[in-house]
Amino acid sequence: MKIIALSILALSSYAAVAQNSNLDYKYAVKLYNLTTLADKSELYRDSNYVRTASFDKIAYPATAVQIATKKKNFHEIELSELTIARRDELTERIYLTGAEPVAGAVTTTTAIALRYEYIRMFGKKKERKLLPAIGLAAMPYYNRYRTDPAITALFPTRDNVLGIRGFIVPRLTYHISKRIYADLNVPVNLFDAQHHSTNTLNSALPAEQRTAATFNFNALPAYYSVRIGVGVKL
Repeated sequence: MKIIALSILALSSYAAVAQNSNLDYKYAVKLYNLTTLADKSELYRDSNYVRTASFDKIAYPATAVQIATKKKNFHEIELSELTIARRDELTERIYLTGAEPVAGAVTTTTAIALRYEYIRMFGKKKERKLLPAIGLAAMPYYNRYRTDPAITALFPTRDNVLGIRGFIVPRLTYHISKRIYADLNVPVNLFDAQHHSTNTLNSALPAEQRTAATFNFNALPAYYSVRIGVGVKL
C-alpha cells in the first residue's frame, strides 16, 4: 500500500510539473495594434462612372477578451472595428464670375466588425515563456457608406455591405511575467463572403430599379493584417 501511495504521489507531482504555469489563468484582456492592408473595393458603377475605395489601417487599436478552456486552449472575442466617420471633399474651378464644383463628395462611413477565434496552444507541457499557437477565426462585419456628390453628374448613393471573413491565424505568445504577456499573430484571410446593396437616389428611375444587390465570395482575397498586442491575465 505504501508503494502504491508513493507511486500515486509521484505521478501527481509529475503532472503538476509537466503543466506550463504561464497558462494557469482563466480570463485575460488584450489591447492590440491592428495593421490592415486591403485591395480596392467597388462602391458604385453606372454606364459612365466607377467609384472604388480602399480602407487601410496602419495603426488601429482593437480590444479583446480571452477565455481559457479546460485543456488550456482559448476562446478570443475581439471588437475589431467601430468607426463612424465623415469626409467632405470639394474641388472647384475658379472663374472671374465665381466657382464651379468639378469633383468631390460628402461621404459618411459607418463600420463595425467582431472577431471570434478558437486558439490551439502548443508546448503546454513544458515550462517555457515563448509558446506557438494556431487559431481559426470568423469575423462578421457591416459597412455603410452614404455618399452625396458635389456635382450633378453623379447621384447620391447609399451602400450597405454585410459580410463575413474566415481566417487561419499563426501565433506567437511570450509571457513577460505572471500577469503580462505579448502576442504577435498574422491572420491569413481564407475567404470573404459579402452581400452588397446600392441604393441610387435617382428620381428618373422607377423605385424598383434604384436598388442593386450582389453577393460575392472571394477565396484568399487581398486582405493582409498583422496584430501586435499586450495581454493582462485576470
